[in-house]
Amino acid sequence: MKYQYLIFDFDGVILQSNSARFAGFEQLMQDYPEEQVHQWMKYIHTSGGISRYSKIRYFFEEVRKESVSEKTVYMLAQKFSDISRQNVIDSPFVEGAKEFLEQHASNYECSIISGSDQTELRKICQTIGIASYFTEILGSPVEKTENMAQFLTRNKQSKKRSLYIGDSTNDLEAAATNQIDFLGCQSGLVDWEQYGVPYISNLFELSKKINLL
Repeated sequence: MKYQYLIFDFDGVILQSNSARFAGFEQLMQDYPEEQVHQWMKYIHTSGGISRYSKIRYFFEEVRKESVSEKTVYMLAQKFSDISRQNVIDSPFVEGAKEFLEQHASNYECSIISGSDQTELRKICQTIGIASYFTEILGSPVEKTENMAQFLTRNKQSKKRSLYIGDSTNDLEAAATNQIDFLGCQSGLVDWEQYGVPYISNLFELSKKINLL
């Protein structure tokens, strides 16, 4: 078996929850000028995998051209969690995700490394009944690339036996930076054919695809 360690992104890979996140971000900034929110949402749609903390900073520093305190960033991040958490929980699984975990997780060491808030993510995984399939569930405020680097070092894992499954270019970059293989998941964020990387349309295809990589 080529891979021993499977590392999953969450939104768009485990749950079909990208749209719930997008709606939450738009609601979060609804009291600001519409054109600023529109500009920010264009960024949001192309920055999958980046933490909510960085996205909130971007709104103030790059869109509004003003400084923002860390206290405000964390307050808004918590508000975003309050807005979106239940809608994420209510999102359906990506096709084949639950079945793959039930049938194949015991054959690998599975973990999640996501841009979602770590505390919230762990609670969501507990709520939807999948936390036990994963040895670690990691998220922000630590950014994905750094979380992955620390994870690989901490677990002394062979990079050649590790595969990251994600649905955004940020996921691809995190895998490349950490020198591990990547498999794209078609969630609608990215057309992986344009990037020349292997990909799956859903997780029903995952077990077969792993054996072909």
